[in-house]
Amino acid sequence: MNRSLDPFLRWVPRVLCFVFAGFIGLFALDAFEPGRSLGTNLAAFAVHLTPTFILLAMLAIGWRWPKAAGVLLIVAGCAYAFMSPARQHLSWIAVIAAPAWITGALFLMTPAVRRK
Repeated sequence: MNRSLDPFLRWVPRVLCFVFAGFIGLFALDAFEPGRSLGTNLAAFAVHLTPTFILLAMLAIGWRWPKAAGVLLIVAGCAYAFMSPARQHLSWIAVIAAPAWITGALFLMTPAVRRK
């Protein structure tokens, strides 16, 4: 493989996973509702951030073991696609699961670059 692709395939999955976690984290902002106490809103916000924390944990795993993170991200994307109540809306599956699949595939390509 071309040596100029090494940094690309090493950093792009990590950056994409971080950006994807930020994107998923934006959905947690809908936890804030007027009329509820600050403590209740913050507790709901923390619960809504759980998927973001899971993605960041996968990123941390991927930093050391890219293959494991690749498999985890692909499985997470498949789990969302099969368990999502929005199965009738393929656009939502594409928006949430496709970035996980692409990032997972890039993580799986990282060890091949390291070996060469």
